[in-house]
Amino acid sequence: MDRITVISFGPLGLSIGLGLARLDLKDTEIVASSGSSAWRAQAKKSGAFARIESNLANVLENTDLIVVDVPTSDVPGLFKVFGEILDNRVIVTDTGLSKRQTIQWAQEYFGQRIQFVGGTPLPMKRMVSIDDASSDAFVDSEYCIVPSDNATPEAIKMVVGIAEGLGAQPLFISADEHDSFTTATTLLPRILSSALMASLSKAQSWPEVARLAGSELEDALSGASNTPDNTASDLEFNSDHVEHWLQVLIKELSVYKDSIACGEATFEEVLTNAWEQRLKWKTETLRDEPALNIPSAKETMMGMFLGRRLARKINDMPVTAKELDSKYDGRKVS
Repeated sequence: MDRITVISFGPLGLSIGLGLARLDLKDTEIVASSGSSAWRAQAKKSGAFARIESNLANVLENTDLIVVDVPTSDVPGLFKVFGEILDNRVIVTDTGLSKRQTIQWAQEYFGQRIQFVGGTPLPMKRMVSIDDASSDAFVDSEYCIVPSDNATPEAIKMVVGIAEGLGAQPLFISADEHDSFTTATTLLPRILSSALMASLSKAQSWPEVARLAGSELEDALSGASNTPDNTASDLEFNSDHVEHWLQVLIKELSVYKDSIACGEATFEEVLTNAWEQRLKWKTETLRDEPALNIPSAKETMMGMFLGRRLARKINDMPVTAKELDSKYDGRKVS
C-alpha cells in the first residue's frame, strides 16, 4: 500500500488531504500530522485521513510522498528530520512562498537521496482559516511546480499527478520567477494592508475615523490579518524581490499623486487604466489558451503514483524532465 503524508497547520494542507480523499485512491493511505490540536480535530471530523498524529515520527514510516504545509521558518527543522530518517524513495513537496530558500534547505539536508519538487497551490478563493478548507479548493486553479535540480522525472510526475488529481492546472516555473511573482501577488498586498493600517492608526483622529470604517476598509486591511511572524520570514527570504516590487509601487503612487495635482480628467484616466487592467485579470483575458493534450487526473494518478509498474504501460506519458517541460510549455512563465 502506498502512503501520502500531509504535515500541516493550515487550510491548504487540509484542503489537499480532502481533495485526495475525494479521489478514493486505490491501495493508498492518506495520513496526517499537525502540532495544532484544532487542525487535528478538524481533520478528524472531515474523515479524509486514515490516521492523524501529533507525533511526526508516527506518520513518516513507509511513506511515499510528503506534503509540507507549514510556515517557512519551520521548514529547515522538518527537512533536517527528513534527511536523518527517510529513505531514498521518498518524495517531498511543499506549499510555501519561498522556493529558492526551500530548495537550498532541501539540497542541504536531503543531498541526492530524497527528491524535492516544490509546489504552490493557488486556490480560487481566499483561505484564512482551517474552516475555509474544501475538497474542491483547487479545481480550475493554477498549481505551481518548481522542481529542484536533482528531482527525477518520476518525482516530478508524482507532484504533477497530485496537482491534476486536485483539479488544478500544473504551471512549471523557475524558483526565482516563482518567488518574485508570489512576492508581488501575496506578500506585497500584505505589506500594503499593514502600511495602511499603521498609517491610519497613527493619526490623532483615528478613533473618530474608525467609527466610519466599513467593508471597503476591512477588505483593504485583510492582508494585515496574516500572522506577522510567518509573513516576516517570507519577506526576509525574498527581500530582493520585496525591494523591487516596493519600488514599482512607490513609482506608481507618485504617478497617482501627480495626477491628482493635474486635475480630475488626468486622475480619472489613471483610475480607468487600473480598472481596465483589473477587469482583464478577473476575466482571465490575460491568460493564454494553450492547446494541451493532458492526461486526465485519474489517468495520471493511477498510472504514475498508485502503481509504478502501471506507469510503464502508459505510452503517452512523458518519461524525461525535458518532455515534461515541453508538455506544459504553453503554461510556462517567461
